[in-house]
Amino acid sequence: MSSRHSDVLASLIPSRWELRAADRYWHWYTLADLGHLKMLTRARLVRAEESRSIRSDILKLGKMGPTELKLMPETGDLFKNREKWFKENSPSRYGWVSTGRARREVNTIAFHLLIREMLADLTSALLSLCDDLTSESGKYRSVLFPDYTYTQPAQPGTFGHYLMSFVSPLIRDLQRLQSCLERVNQCPGGIGSTNGSPLPLDRTYLAKVLGFSRAVLHARDAMWLPDIPVEVLSVLTSICLTISRFSDDFHVWGSEEFGYVSFAPLATRKSVIMPQKNNPYLLSFARGLFAEVLGRLNGVAVAGRTATGQIDNRLGPYVQVPAAIEATNDGVRILRLVISGLRPNIDRMKQRAEESAIGASDLVDLLICQERLDHPTAYQIVQEWVALSSLRGAAQTGPGLAQLQKCFSSATGRGLSLSLKQFRLIFSPARMVESRKGLGGASPPATLKVIVETKKQLREIRLARDLKYRKIKALEKKLLSGR
Repeated sequence: MSSRHSDVLASLIPSRWELRAADRYWHWYTLADLGHLKMLTRARLVRAEESRSIRSDILKLGKMGPTELKLMPETGDLFKNREKWFKENSPSRYGWVSTGRARREVNTIAFHLLIREMLADLTSALLSLCDDLTSESGKYRSVLFPDYTYTQPAQPGTFGHYLMSFVSPLIRDLQRLQSCLERVNQCPGGIGSTNGSPLPLDRTYLAKVLGFSRAVLHARDAMWLPDIPVEVLSVLTSICLTISRFSDDFHVWGSEEFGYVSFAPLATRKSVIMPQKNNPYLLSFARGLFAEVLGRLNGVAVAGRTATGQIDNRLGPYVQVPAAIEATNDGVRILRLVISGLRPNIDRMKQRAEESAIGASDLVDLLICQERLDHPTAYQIVQEWVALSSLRGAAQTGPGLAQLQKCFSSATGRGLSLSLKQFRLIFSPARMVESRKGLGGASPPATLKVIVETKKQLREIRLARDLKYRKIKALEKKLLSGR
């Protein structure tokens, strides 16, 4: 290959990269162009009769799509390819394309329009996931479940209470998402190059016709907005971490060693070499998607470590942010499928909750309340008893109580007034769960209160999302129709 030919190919690398996401951005470029044309027409920089012809050109190009246009890296990025088409098809009118704006402005507007749409879709998907988890929580709020910390038996709870522990962080993620959308939904257009324009460009009007809540206040900031991609990816990362924890847990609960849940056939794949294995493939696949999102956050953050007014902190996000939202949305959809076919092994969970003396902390609390001991003393007594006793079954026997009385007497110099019936009741998982009646506790009534409040929060978030989204779509429809 000649050096000259190699140099030409190398020179096309940036354009090839910039055209990677043309399919994603095509529709939003059309809206950005229509909005810009309306602003120029309102400012009388384009005559009304010309504006109608230009609008027709924009819509014609919009219907073609990037495949029919045959994007060429030799021409440049998406902006330059579209500009070339306007020049070839309406040479007397194509000058409006660059009037009062840099190509970066079109890219940034299209980016915000696309991300706004994708985040609205993700919000809907997350709301549906929360609905699913909340429904399952209500169904299983009385089903005993051996809760764990450090993968060690900790205290008994219920399967419904456990499931609700994933909904609360997802609601916070939804709230973060709504807050992030408020900043995404600000218009970066009408700024000239970076510091404004001497042309009479009405930025507030442009924001309105494009469905934005307002214009970005500062013109130079609007051109770059380097923090927005990092914020979006940070929110996505929080969502992915919550759902990854769910995936990790259910990999364990679905294992043969635990056997707490089984998965529907659609959520699994048979091993092609080991006939006995039925792998929870979708959980693993979703977890891989979420790991990818975390990597994209790191990449965008590193790319953002530039001096101001540089393009490299934007090139990556144009591709990385939409891809990360898509991966998160796909992962959420996968998780909904897994949950819909989840089959808890109620007997196995109950059996495991009753096997271990995981009521030891309740015994400490009883000694504090009934025997008026301070916590360190009560804890020391129970810790010594646990070390001397066989945990499995010790809480159900007279010898177990006798050993506890001996430990108590050794520590306090007095006898322990505790009957065998009381002793056994302390370690009843059902009794322990019923005793957690406070706000957020594991008892079925307390869990139900959380479910009711959660449903209220979800309704409020959904209502706010729907109101804003309907307004945005109505404005987009109006812009496309020319009204």
